[in-house]
Amino acid sequence: MVGGLTKEQFKDMLHRKVIPNCNILTEAVTQAHTIFGLDIAGLRGKATWKKPRVVKKSIVMIPKQVVEPNKLMWIAGDVMFVNG
Repeated sequence: MVGGLTKEQFKDMLHRKVIPNCNILTEAVTQAHTIFGLDIAGLRGKATWKKPRVVKKSIVMIPKQVVEPNKLMWIAGDVMFVNG
């Protein structure tokens, strides 16, 4: 392919004769795509990004027996799920 163009863009360039002295048929582009598959270099950087789910915040009440002796206390917790 030329300059990371899609198959349709390249076929359009050939059909409109944008490239001088190029005798490639548009059918040959379709056949080459069938034989060689997708242009891997052209796919890099074009992956879609899915929006992550919203993190639900929950507040847990701490018992007085824990809070009273430790007035200046910060408690934090993180939960992480891998593959699920």
